[in-house]
Amino acid sequence: MTGFDLVHVMDLMNKGTSFDSLGKPREALTCYTEAERILKSRKGNGETKVAEFMLACNKAIAHDNLGDYQASISQWDQALKLADNLPASTRHASSLPLDKTSPLLGKALTLANMGDLEKAIKICKDVLSIQPENPVALARMGYLSLRAENYQEAIHWCSRALQKDKRDLHSLSNLGAALSGVGRLEDARAVLQQVLNIAPTHPPALYSMGTLLLHMDLPEQAIGYLKKAVTFNPTSSEAWNHLGIALLQSGQSGSRECFEQALKADTNNLAALGNLMGAIQSETSCSWEDAERQVVEFVNRVRRG
Repeated sequence: MTGFDLVHVMDLMNKGTSFDSLGKPREALTCYTEAERILKSRKGNGETKVAEFMLACNKAIAHDNLGDYQASISQWDQALKLADNLPASTRHASSLPLDKTSPLLGKALTLANMGDLEKAIKICKDVLSIQPENPVALARMGYLSLRAENYQEAIHWCSRALQKDKRDLHSLSNLGAALSGVGRLEDARAVLQQVLNIAPTHPPALYSMGTLLLHMDLPEQAIGYLKKAVTFNPTSSEAWNHLGIALLQSGQSGSRECFEQALKADTNNLAALGNLMGAIQSETSCSWEDAERQVVEFVNRVRRG
């Protein structure tokens, strides 16, 4: 592969990651497919192997963002195979070593998105047994512990991650949510406000602050944060659901539309299903059976596209 070819491949990957960061994973995959075509048409060397490895990781992330989790797992496994052949001289081409830890931690996140938290946590613990100070693994353990509702563990892991980087916004947001989970509401509010002072549009912190204010019986204050959360992350089913709850509790209109948006984002959101039935029954004074029928019809329409 010529130097020009490699530059073009890296440009395509950079363009793809930019698309993915803007919520356009399909466009990202188009870039990655072109980069892959160029790589396959040229003889490989050490730099090519690194590019193939990074490309597999990028494709895995894009597929994960699309919700195509099996394709994502396949790409993570491909990256793990490629990691065995990475030349030692190029394993520090990024801020972290280019080795198996990156695809392992990526695979853990995809497994979590598939609902397999137990396997995801095991992978992270295996990485930490080898690299106990790996900042990504520490942060991911905080996130996964939060997802598993192991709030004390989440506090522990997030705190360790923040010792590595006190401005790690994801770990700060997760710490705030975990503190809320153990009832330390004022501490949680202070941590989440710290995140929002740094990044006012950070969706996880906006969502966590909104749900925290709901727990504090302050639905009117929660609404503003939750509206921003769905503005900057419109596919968050939970944020839409909690916005609907906040509107309902504050006596404002629009809750039904929020529950519908929650189900458009995730038709398996059982809380939103129940909330939408309640909203329909309240608005139309119909029977619970009729409200249930309307919700089933709505979900079926969403699933049919």
